[in-house]
Amino acid sequence: MIEEGEYIYVIQAEDSDLIKIGRSKQPTNRVGSLQTGCPYELRIRLIWQVEDMKTAELLVHKAMKPFNVQGQKPELRAREWFFMPEGGLERVKQLVKGAVEVAQEIQLVRENY
Repeated sequence: MIEEGEYIYVIQAEDSDLIKIGRSKQPTNRVGSLQTGCPYELRIRLIWQVEDMKTAELLVHKAMKPFNVQGQKPELRAREWFFMPEGGLERVKQLVKGAVEVAQEIQLVRENY
């Protein structure tokens, strides 16, 4: 069970190279809402608890921009969906972790000013 808080999650569509990166206070419930109408089985692959999920999500999406589905296929209208980069989930983990760490630093600066 995930404790109450703010999270960044990475969900993968099974048997595909598609991942969704988003934010939620209840990421396990988020999978269920996304699963409705989705032709792929969705699984949470990574979760980070963060102080400011909006800032963290913004930075994660910037880090993942080269892999954005909508950027490569605008007709899909899938701004929070990404193609798995070369290096797979380990590369995603590095990119997301770096962005989350920057978001945490921003939060510390905000708290001290």
